Amino acid sequence: MGLELLNLVLKVGNFVAITPSPAILCRREVKSCHFLHQILIIGLVACDATLSIFLDFRKNYIFVRTTAKVLMHLTLCAFNCWIVLDVSVKREIWVQLMDNLKTTDYLTKFQNERRKGPFYLKFLLIHVAILVISVYVSYYYWGYLSELEYWQQCTTSTLVHYMLYLYSFYIYVILKMIRARYKGFRTYLQQKITRDRHLPLMEMQIITYLMNESVSIFNEIFGKSINLLISYTTFFLINYLDYNISNPFSDGEVFHKITAETLNFLKPFVPTVILILSCDSIVEESETIFLLMYKWCSNCVNSKGREELYRFANFVQKNRPEFNAAGYFTIHKSTILSMLGTVVTFLIVLLQFK
Repeated sequence: MGLELLNLVLKVGNFVAITPSPAILCRREVKSCHFLHQILIIGLVACDATLSIFLDFRKNYIFVRTTAKVLMHLTLCAFNCWIVLDVSVKREIWVQLMDNLKTTDYLTKFQNERRKGPFYLKFLLIHVAILVISVYVSYYYWGYLSELEYWQQCTTSTLVHYMLYLYSFYIYVILKMIRARYKGFRTYLQQKITRDRHLPLMEMQIITYLMNESVSIFNEIFGKSINLLISYTTFFLINYLDYNISNPFSDGEVFHKITAETLNFLKPFVPTVILILSCDSIVEESETIFLLMYKWCSNCVNSKGREELYRFANFVQKNRPEFNAAGYFTIHKSTILSMLGTVVTFLIVLLQFK
């Protein structure tokens, strides 16, 4: 998974204005039609949020449930509007991230992993899965929604959720590229120390700095969008569980309801969990490099070589990657548990009002 797949995602994402256009990446002046495209997409996103809130108010839910639903719609709207606007606002750092990824691309050649199938296979399979799930869920809700709700489900709602899935995959591709560079760097270090018995300290420090800088740029670009994605997923789970508790299964529809609701649950939850785990895997890879450096230090007989290894180990420690959601919290595996804990707490509050 490398630059070829990233370029494909960039081209497809440009149709819905969520990825940088070729003009931005090539440092060319952006045409006015690009801004009109962004305005159109934001208008459709805003229309979907407005319609969703209007339909929820018509159902006369209790205040707490209405609040939870409105927050969910507003968070999804904020997420999609932000990822569209962010493309134009942060042009320079987008270019810098792409330059860093291209500069360190040679590290991926040191990995032992082999490509399984064409580079676009995973991208194609994900789109097929999204299509199948969307069609099945829309078919199931055919008899449960009003005409206006079903029209929204098949038009603007499909668009805003596709933007979320595509952007999540976009982030995932970049995270996999960063992780591939850390894994390749670990193998490269092993070759230099065990085979060449020499560590080019300056070169290793430059590579470490570039990879850590890539993570810092990633946080600056995607930190707020990941924060909004985690917030939306949390509100979605609250409303999802509240709906299913309030509407138990009836006879004759158990299988279809379980299938449709399970697929509906997995749509936002799986991408969010995968992104959190991907961030954590990069941090773990960096920890592995750090521990290996100290292991090699203790086994090194040459005093000069040991000093070089200690110096580099300290440099690696100071340049450890850390992923954060726009500075609000650090992204680790425990973020998943925190998210689920918030869902349970809010759900208890909702149940107490019934």
